[in-house]
Amino acid sequence: MKQWIALVLLGALTACGSSEPSVEEQLAETQALLGDAREAVRAATAELEIKQQALIELQTELDGSREKLAAAQIELAEAESTVDIDTTDTLLFRAIQQRLLDDERLDGVAIRAEVSRGNVTLSGTVDSEDQVEAAETLAAEVPGVGLVESKIEVSTPAVTAGPDDSDE
Repeated sequence: MKQWIALVLLGALTACGSSEPSVEEQLAETQALLGDAREAVRAATAELEIKQQALIELQTELDGSREKLAAAQIELAEAESTVDIDTTDTLLFRAIQQRLLDDERLDGVAIRAEVSRGNVTLSGTVDSEDQVEAAETLAAEVPGVGLVESKIEVSTPAVTAGPDDSDE
C-alpha cells in the first residue's frame, strides 16, 4: 500500500505542475530536434551537390584550358623550329658586318663575311695578325654564331726595287 500511495503522490505531483517535462513532451521535443537536424542535413547535402557540380564544371574548363595551352605550346615550338634559316643567316650577317665596320682596329680594311646555317666564313686582306684576330673575335661574339672560319690573308709590304738593282 505504501507503494500505491507513493505512485498516487507522484502522479499528483506530475499533474499539479511538476517542473519536469512529461515523457510525451520530451519525446515531442526530441522529434522536433530530429526533424530540424534532418532538414539541416538535407540542406547541407543539397549545397554540397551544387558545389560538387560546380567543381566538376570548373575541372572540365580547367582541362580544356590545359589542352589549349598544350596545343599552343606545340604550335609555338613548330613555329620556332621552322624559322627560316636564310632570315637568321641574314640577321647574323648584318650584325657581323656592323661590328666589323664599327671597330677602329679594322679601319681601312675590307673583310667579307659569309653566313650559312649560323656558321661564318671571313675573307679579305688585312695588314696584321691582330686584325685577323679582332675580326674573328668580333664575329664569334655575335649571339647565334656557330663556327667562325677565317680565310683572311695578311698582306706583306711590297718590296720596291732600289737604285742598285738596275740592269744598265
